[in-house]
Amino acid sequence: MRVFDKKWNSRVQWARRSPRRFALVLFFAVLLLAVDPAPRSARAQQTSYNDGELVAAALEVYNDFSSTPLPYLDSKQLQKLSRHQNVRVRKTLPSGRSEKGHREEVVGYRIVEQPRDRVWLAALDPEFQGSDLLTELRLEQNNRGSSLWFQHIALPWPIADRYWVIRLAKDLEINRSTQDFVWQHGWKLAEGGEQIARDAVASGRAGKLTTQKLEGAVYVPLNRGAWILFSLDTTRTLLVYRVSADVGGSIPESWIATFAMAQLDGLLDKVTEHAKEAWKSYDPKRYVIYDGAGHAMEARQKNSTE
Repeated sequence: MRVFDKKWNSRVQWARRSPRRFALVLFFAVLLLAVDPAPRSARAQQTSYNDGELVAAALEVYNDFSSTPLPYLDSKQLQKLSRHQNVRVRKTLPSGRSEKGHREEVVGYRIVEQPRDRVWLAALDPEFQGSDLLTELRLEQNNRGSSLWFQHIALPWPIADRYWVIRLAKDLEINRSTQDFVWQHGWKLAEGGEQIARDAVASGRAGKLTTQKLEGAVYVPLNRGAWILFSLDTTRTLLVYRVSADVGGSIPESWIATFAMAQLDGLLDKVTEHAKEAWKSYDPKRYVIYDGAGHAMEARQKNSTE
């Protein structure tokens, strides 16, 4: 069982005096459940916390440590999550946090009956969510899971193609601050992305995509989001997906948020289903996925029945 250091002990003392003490005490219970090898039946006898309470606690702690808080959920939404249904939230960003005038973010939540590492492999599987319309090129990657990607999507006429360059990275700070309770894989537009994209295409690294074709495309002004996973216990994961996007041109931002909301259910359902199988086919010799602490994930043994 995990032994809390002085920092966590001081937070326990603070929680006793805080209006949010119940949520934070629940968080400590979640941490213990995540490392306790006892069967679920035995754990059920040790605690009376329900899924809604655990999720509420998880969001409290995330928002306490993150500069970009997640929307809190009301009792009806928490009950829906407890029934293993998706919850979708459309959020207006404060003006100080908006990017180039963008004001909306969509967030999806789902409790998945799988260990967190399996859900993580499913969400980040580069071979899972491909599209014939999408051209992707990894430009950089380091040994902690940070990478730089050029992406171009071909759209039907008369809509112009879109392209962008994003930097993806694990949030190692929030992982350390929450003692591995939170795994976060986020992305945002890279600085100088338009020129980086032109150079990549001009070098011939983008396959059949030409500089001429790129000139007629629109570089998106906003693409920011994250996969966030919380380990509720050894067999259950709170899966969160958040995104803010603006595809530029004459398409209103509100339409993009509406479209993203409509896609959330399908995305969360697909990841939930893929989590049952993704870990079986993961092979770090073909591609490496890094966990929320920045460590390369190993392949499961072929004869594993876990």
